[in-house]
Amino acid sequence: HLLAVIEASFGDFYNFNRVTRNLLASRVSRCHDELSTRSHRTTEIDTEMNEASLRPTKGHLVADGQVCIVSFPASLGQKAWNGMVAGGRLNFACVWTGDNNSPISEWYDPWVLNVDEAVKRGMTLLVYGHSDHPEENQFTHVSPLWGEQKYRLGGGQQAEVKHMNEKGIQYKVFALGTGFIGTGFTGDALKRAASDGPIAL
Repeated sequence: HLLAVIEASFGDFYNFNRVTRNLLASRVSRCHDELSTRSHRTTEIDTEMNEASLRPTKGHLVADGQVCIVSFPASLGQKAWNGMVAGGRLNFACVWTGDNNSPISEWYDPWVLNVDEAVKRGMTLLVYGHSDHPEENQFTHVSPLWGEQKYRLGGGQQAEVKHMNEKGIQYKVFALGTGFIGTGFTGDALKRAASDGPIAL
C-alpha cells in the first residue's frame, strides 16, 4: 500500500527520492545556520566578558594634583575600576595583577611601596569606601559635603587600612556608590567630600 501511495503521489520513485533529498538538504542547511549563529553569539559573549574584566595596574602616581587613592572597592565593578585606572586623571596606589589567584606578594607588597612613595611626595591619601552597599555597610563617616554615610570596605581594603593604621599613616575617607566612573572626578573633588581618618576596624 505504501508503494502505491508513493507512486500515485510522485509518479515514480525518482521524483520521490528527489523531493526527499531536497527536504533533507534544506533541514541540514537550517541546522548549520543555527549552529553558526549560536557559535557567533557565544564568541561575542566571551569577548564582552574579557573586555569587562578589571584592568591590571601597578599603580599610578604621576597625575596632576596631590591626592592619591590608596584603597578602592572592587565591589563597585569593572566600569568604576577601569575608569579610575584608564582615566589618567587620578593618582592611585592600588595594584591589581589581573589574576584572582595571584599571591599577596604580587599586589600587597607593591601597594605598600606605592603608599610609601605617595607619603614621601606629600600626597593626601584617600581610602575609597563603597557607600550604600546592597548587602553590608560596616563603617560610617561624615562627609563635609554629604553628611553621614555608611559604607563598605572589602577584605583587601581592610588589610590596607590596617597597615596604614599600624604605621601611623594619615589618610582621608571618601565614600560613593555606583555613580563613580573614574574619569568624572579629580583628586581635589574627592578630597573636598572626604572626612579625616583613621577608620576604626
